[in-house]
Amino acid sequence: MDPLRVAWIGVGWWGNVLAAAAVRAGTLKIMGGTARSADKRAAFAQKYKARDYDTVAPRSASTAPARSGPGWCRRARSAIRKGSP
Repeated sequence: MDPLRVAWIGVGWWGNVLAAAAVRAGTLKIMGGTARSADKRAAFAQKYKARDYDTVAPRSASTAPARSGPGWCRRARSAIRKGSP
């Protein structure tokens, strides 16, 4: 089975510890990450060959997955397939 593609929110010290463990386990593929610090985002993106997300805001309301309630995971996967950040 292919690893689950994920984006990380919070790529400081602890975020890197968790991301490294996930990559070692082989269950997740880091697709990108975000944080308040541009330097931390850039370092994380380079380390994991991932995208540097400068925001978690959706491009448009129509592609934004709902973050709560039943079905949020299904909506999130759908948004990812459509290329929503």
